[in-house]
Amino acid sequence: MSATEDRLKQLINDHLDLGRDPDFDAPFNESGVSSVDAIAFFKKVSQEFDLPFTPAEFAKCPTLREVASYIDSHSG
Repeated sequence: MSATEDRLKQLINDHLDLGRDPDFDAPFNESGVSSVDAIAFFKKVSQEFDLPFTPAEFAKCPTLREVASYIDSHSG
C-alpha cells in the first residue's frame, strides 16, 4: 500500500463508518457510503492533500486506488 493509500485509509476510518477496511479496487459507489457522505469525504480528501478535487474529478476515479493515483499525479 502506498503512502497516499495509507493516508486515504486513515481518512476513511476517521470520517466514514464502513465497519471494515476499505477495498481500494472496488467501485467507491458500491461501498455503501451515501452520496452526501461521499461528497463530504472528498472535500476532506481535497483539504488533506491540498488539491482541488471536485466531484467531476472524483467521477473520473471510480476506485480508491484510482483516487490515490490521481492524487499522486497531481501533487507536488
